[in-house]
Amino acid sequence: MKVLIAGVCGRVGLCLVKYLLEDNRFIAGGVDLKESKVTGLLGFWAKGDVIEALPDAVNRFKPDVIVNATPGSIGYEVNKRALELGVPVLDVSFFDRDLSDLERMAARSGRWCVVDCGIAPGISNMTVAVWAGEKNSLRCWECFVGGFPEVLEPPLFYEPLFSWEDVIAEYTRPARYVKDGDVKVVDPLSDVRLFTYFSRSWGVMYAIRTDGLRSLLHTFGKRVEYMAEWTLRPPQHIDVLRLLKEAGVDLKHLNVSRKGRQRDVFFMRCIGELSDGKIHELVIEARGDGKINALVHLTALTLYSTLVYLLDAPLGAGVYPPEKLPGVKSLLAACLERFKKHAGAIVKIS
Repeated sequence: MKVLIAGVCGRVGLCLVKYLLEDNRFIAGGVDLKESKVTGLLGFWAKGDVIEALPDAVNRFKPDVIVNATPGSIGYEVNKRALELGVPVLDVSFFDRDLSDLERMAARSGRWCVVDCGIAPGISNMTVAVWAGEKNSLRCWECFVGGFPEVLEPPLFYEPLFSWEDVIAEYTRPARYVKDGDVKVVDPLSDVRLFTYFSRSWGVMYAIRTDGLRSLLHTFGKRVEYMAEWTLRPPQHIDVLRLLKEAGVDLKHLNVSRKGRQRDVFFMRCIGELSDGKIHELVIEARGDGKINALVHLTALTLYSTLVYLLDAPLGAGVYPPEKLPGVKSLLAACLERFKKHAGAIVKIS
């Protein structure tokens, strides 16, 4: 399978390339504005603005699938361009757009687009589908998820793992959750709770409601009584952001840089209650090694696992959020196994 990675020199793209280069079932290509030492190892490489360079890259490389690992600000346009060019897309850009237009484009092109193929959303969505089962017996579901540096340093006590633009959107975008079958909307920083469930004694974190349900609002919003995503952040970080917001500072304009080599911590807990009272739980804990941060590594492994899955499970035309993929239970199991094997993650599922 020929895989063209849009945004190949970003953190997720570089990590994914490693696994593709080690697997002879794949030929990896890439397009990006910047270069890195890995570009010389690719089967195809094009430097330039991703959206503008994509048509020529597709014409020359002729990929079977495009992995969209670009920032959310251009992610939708990359998906749109790929489908217009007649190439299926595996997307992890987490763009902030409704899926209806993309669905029409996928239908016209006769190609598929798998969206939100990350951790949360992504793996979290898969738990909803698996636990709901064929009888739609899931009653309540929550996801608590966060990645943060091991050492918290002022002034913000946080280091963005991806673009600051995408991180700050979690604090400024209204957060939607489901209660009694209805969609509720709140300001993320207005509903803050303490979260103390850490088996490795990582300390107390704040949990804030964030807008991570996305496609789940439509696929399971009327079938599950309560669904919510909570993002975990260090208390000092949220306190600083609240003070800045109260002072009238536009959080989107904060100038925040990444140090890049800081060790990090990742934690996710999804918990679901069935209509008969049975409880399901998935817990994932991981640490970065200072070279690859944990969340990036797990995201790349999710993409790689999905590409392997797609080798034997071709999809029809359309847009597929993770919870709608055929064989989602097997895909979830494969992802979790790779998390343990390749990222040293502690995974507990019941």
